[in-house]
Amino acid sequence: MERTGDDRRRLGGRTRGRRAEQWAVAAVGLLAAACGGSAPTAPAPPGPGTGGTSSALRVTPGPHVLLLTGNGLGGACTGLPAGTTTVAAMATVVVEADGTGWVARAATPASGDIVLRFRPSGVTTPLAIGVTGSAAGAAVGLPLGATAEVRAAVEQTATLGGEQLRGGTAIVGDVQGVVRFSDRTGVLAVCSRVAWSLGPSGATP
Repeated sequence: MERTGDDRRRLGGRTRGRRAEQWAVAAVGLLAAACGGSAPTAPAPPGPGTGGTSSALRVTPGPHVLLLTGNGLGGACTGLPAGTTTVAAMATVVVEADGTGWVARAATPASGDIVLRFRPSGVTTPLAIGVTGSAAGAAVGLPLGATAEVRAAVEQTATLGGEQLRGGTAIVGDVQGVVRFSDRTGVLAVCSRVAWSLGPSGATP
């Protein structure tokens, strides 16, 4: 049966909702060891999003865990070691309000000099709030399961996109731009697109 325009829009909404749930589940699993913190706050009063829903992000100022993950499937990353399909870097950042959005900066020099600026994109669904922003600098840390620190360097400035499930605190999405992963042995991969997740941490920066 041929789908109407309304059918396609409803299907697209369900697909985006499922993707947000999948991203959030993955982020929660990866951040579970460090999650905690106080009640989320917003830098500005909630505003109306599409369909009259709130477009305010639930973000807690303070330490957060940032995870950047590259995947060789689909050609997004090249140069991965043989037998490896993914590469990741994890760092502690400190988040604070920045006008109508938020900025996350490396917590210490040991965490690199990464700077993320993000805000609501204005696109909302009943399940999630869209996020947009930018990333620059490098994140350095020890990913879960790794035996050595990994550095993820964003070359120039990259574009952030993502979603936050309503009622949740984790933000997950994609970084569009060149990201170079390396460790003490050298370059691990160069990616044109990587996944990012950001969630509150109980750790002291």
